[in-house]
Amino acid sequence: MLAETFGRQVAPPIPTDATVGKAQASGKTLVEFDARCPALVGVELNGNGKRTGGYEVAARWLAGEVGL
Repeated sequence: MLAETFGRQVAPPIPTDATVGKAQASGKTLVEFDARCPALVGVELNGNGKRTGGYEVAARWLAGEVGL
């Protein structure tokens, strides 16, 4: 797995989500179209309530990497 080998150099995953295309087709941003879609908030794994990935997490990760 990449994250095991490269650690923090690997950005969080952004799930594939049909909502992205629908938002683009409607001329809206993801937040305007569906602020809780998996592409934004990530996905829940193993039914444990913990989410992973998504644009929100990726943006926070990137901000931390560049010192914002």
